[in-house]
Amino acid sequence: MEDNIDVKQLREARLKKMEADVNRAFDNRKQENYQPETKSTLENIEEAKQQKGWFEGLTDDAVVEVGEYRERANRASVENPHEYKDLLTFALKKLAQEDHLDHKDIQKGVEDILEHEFEHHTPALDHEGLKVRYCVEFSEDKGKEWMGIRPSIVLSGTMQIGVYKDVIGGAKQQSATDKIIR
Repeated sequence: MEDNIDVKQLREARLKKMEADVNRAFDNRKQENYQPETKSTLENIEEAKQQKGWFEGLTDDAVVEVGEYRERANRASVENPHEYKDLLTFALKKLAQEDHLDHKDIQKGVEDILEHEFEHHTPALDHEGLKVRYCVEFSEDKGKEWMGIRPSIVLSGTMQIGVYKDVIGGAKQQSATDKIIR
């Protein structure tokens, strides 16, 4: 007897879990200090400076262990790049529901983010021992009445420093944090 797999049912279950993960991340959003001039937060800028420091002085062929992936409370993620569009759509819809994004900007926002993040992830593909996760983090600055997301790819496992630099430098449009790490 052959087992039938209901692909539609599996997809619906996956989407429900993804939406629940986005809601959990939103509910656990971090309080940060938004800087409109960089379109980032002070905390993200400081994290980028810290990341740059980890690898300073190492040659491009040096191999480093970046550890295993750990989900943050304010982050939702997927392993499959084909699911990243759905994850981002849920995240931007959540911002729109909270009046921090116009509903008409969701599709263009998802397209722009996917283009940027996939430019980053391309150099990381097919490197043995290196895993890529596709993420979105929520944060807010109550003082400025700002709420937003930080899309990213997160690497885990082992990699050469040159690959890491290529990942950071891979996007045509460099974010404030990309420019620091690069």
